[in-house]
Amino acid sequence: MKFKQVELPYNFAVSKTQGLTNDLLILNDKYFVKRSKDISKKFLDWNNQINVINLVQNKKFTLPILEAMIDDNKLWILMPYYENLISLANKTIDQATLKALAKLVQELHQVKITNPKIKIWDPIKQLKLYCNLIQPEQNLEKIKNQLINWLKTYQPKKIVLAHNDLVIDNFVYLNQKWYLIDWDFATLNDCLFDIASFASETLTKVGDINYWYQLFNLSEAEITIINKWIKYQNLIWYCWAQYLYQETNNKIYQMIGKTKLANLFQ
Repeated sequence: MKFKQVELPYNFAVSKTQGLTNDLLILNDKYFVKRSKDISKKFLDWNNQINVINLVQNKKFTLPILEAMIDDNKLWILMPYYENLISLANKTIDQATLKALAKLVQELHQVKITNPKIKIWDPIKQLKLYCNLIQPEQNLEKIKNQLINWLKTYQPKKIVLAHNDLVIDNFVYLNQKWYLIDWDFATLNDCLFDIASFASETLTKVGDINYWYQLFNLSEAEITIINKWIKYQNLIWYCWAQYLYQETNNKIYQMIGKTKLANLFQ
């Protein structure tokens, strides 16, 4: 494996923070490298990820991405290394922050799609893919079937380039600005999916969730749809976490799975 923009030799060091589906490395004390883990092959499309990266890599709402390529049966992503990068997990979530983050999501959703190869999220197909990673319990099969019945008739009003994984660590702060990062799951999708994702994955206070919805001028009907998407997301991420826990015995996946399962039956 050789990056076009980095001369040999390569000196890799393991990053202090580690990803769930990628190895995170520091290259020559100057670059940040994401290297896919083999376990992600069952649910991630690396070619689609490269297509998305090529579209967004120089946008103002994300940090620069220098290269993305498949080599040695792994996806490699090269970025500048920022020592002072701060995750949203280490910042206070207040209304000013939520307003800034909503703007990032809105800018993403306004990106003009110039590559017809970027995939559209097929919600029923994706739901079955994740559920088939494990043997779901009977009560989860019932929820899956309810969601499929809803999806058979649901028609999104607007399809956009969506991130699809707005967890707290995918927003970072650098030099007084917020950025949206990590494009593993990005596809074309219903614009409401991302709004649901952030509310479900990151926000814990009712007031913050309500303000987040206000920033997108959502109607009551749209909030009802978002609640459907939140149930959908809790189910697929539960199956995802259970599969990874079975494969790795890493307790962080067990913890994520328990949280998603609890959310499903609130």
